[in-house]
Amino acid sequence: MAEITAAQGIAATLATDERRRRDPPGNPYGRATAEADLAVPDIDEVRVEASVLGIPAEELTPEVVVAIRKLMEEAETLRRELAATRRHESHLGKLADNHSYLPLYNRRAFLREMSKALVRSEHARVNCTFLYLHLANLQEIRKVHGRAAGDQAMVHAAWILRNDLRDSDLLGSMDGYDFVILLMLTGGQVAEDKARGLVEAVESQPFRWLETHIPLRMKCGLHQFSAGETVDQVIDAAESALRRNELRR
Repeated sequence: MAEITAAQGIAATLATDERRRRDPPGNPYGRATAEADLAVPDIDEVRVEASVLGIPAEELTPEVVVAIRKLMEEAETLRRELAATRRHESHLGKLADNHSYLPLYNRRAFLREMSKALVRSEHARVNCTFLYLHLANLQEIRKVHGRAAGDQAMVHAAWILRNDLRDSDLLGSMDGYDFVILLMLTGGQVAEDKARGLVEAVESQPFRWLETHIPLRMKCGLHQFSAGETVDQVIDAAESALRRNELRR
């Protein structure tokens, strides 16, 4: 009878195990199932893992190879499950931050991000400007055309604003008829010009409801961050500017 060496036994074990994975019992298509859709560690990977585990090469029998391979595959499965869990948690976090039907941050998420930005801008001594925008005729739209039309008007305005902002800027809702924007690294005349441009963009693009084109009217107030201000102080200042209608044409 021919003598089988340890190396030959390991190779045979690897080959048999790989065939079983490729053509599992009960699978008429001869393809690996989703559960077995993992890369099979080759003998070099097994040897490296054995070295890490402190297993001498002379003790690397076929049985040990099988055990190490299973350990490696279980570790890979756990790694994939952990990655999937983290992706799911990230997705849930985004859902929790998003407005229920508008493409922007909800109030809670916006105020959180604004608070972070206020601290960063103060430390870096850079300009940031807060805009408070109000759809002045939304109540009228809801009264004449219904609540659904009012919601659609908000969606229409939100997309116009979003498409006219940079990725670094923040856009959110303060509930009701109001939008809030944080213009990062922007102040002075540049911020005022941007605010006017946003108002003009919304007012120049009526939204269509059934067979009617309905124009929107928007008011805006702004306030540039000052050192030592709180989030509430910034919002109050912008609301005051909105009431004075400083940027209304």
